[in-house]
Formats: sequence, structure tokens, C-alpha cells
Amino acid sequence: MKSKSSTRKEQEFWAFTFLIFPLILLTIFLFIPIFYSFVISFFDWELMASQQKFVGLDNYFELFRDKIFFKSMLNTVLYTIGVVPLQTILALFLAFVMNQKIRGRSFFELLLHTCSNFIGCDVYNFCCYLFQRRAS
Repeated sequence: MKSKSSTRKEQEFWAFTFLIFPLILLTIFLFIPIFYSFVISFFDWELMASQQKFVGLDNYFELFRDKIFFKSMLNTVLYTIGVVPLQTILALFLAFVMNQKIRGRSFFELLLHTCSNFIGCDVYNFCCYLFQRRAS
């Protein structure tokens, strides 16, 4: 029989083994881009220039002087306050209905799955419209 300490060490080994891949992905696709975005925010970034001009906090000062920035932040906050609770309540209601043995359950399932399919079709049509070549 294994001792408690060897079982604990084995559990820790497997825990770290299963966590390492998601942590690597998070680092590559989340932490490094966020850090890099923060670093380049201190430069006057021109894509085709070989040297980027360091401007320090000037980009932030310019941002906070911009009225459109504050309007967009207000719109974002209002949208979040309005949409997130409504979406959460609707999702909980649909989950509740779909887990009950009630009359009309299959209708709600059909409605939910149909709407899910329409969203994918809408995204496809929008992308086709957005990336189509236009005659000039």
C-alpha cells in the first residue's frame, strides 16, 4: 500500500501535468499579447517604419483628452449593465425550461437550436458581405 505522502506527490504531479498545457496556451495567447500591447502603447507606432518613436505617456494623455473615448466608455458600461443581466436571466430561464418535464419542451428545444444555427449563418453572411470584392 502506498503511503499518504507518495499518493499526495503523485496527485500533485498529475495536477501540474494537466495544468501545464493550458498555462502555456494562456501565456502565449493572453499574457504575452497583453504585455506587448502595454509596451507598444508607449510608442508612436507606425507599421512600415523601421524605428518606432518613444512618446512615453503622451498616448494616454491624448486618450484622456478625447471626448469620444469617454462617450465610448459610457456606452460600453451602459451596454454591459443592460445586456449582461438580461442575457443571464434569459439563459437561466431557457435552461430551466429545457430541464423540466413540461408540455412544449420540444418547442423550446427547437427554438433554441434553430436560433443557434441562424447565428452561425448570420456571421457567415456578414463575413461574405464584408470581404467581397467591390468594383471601384
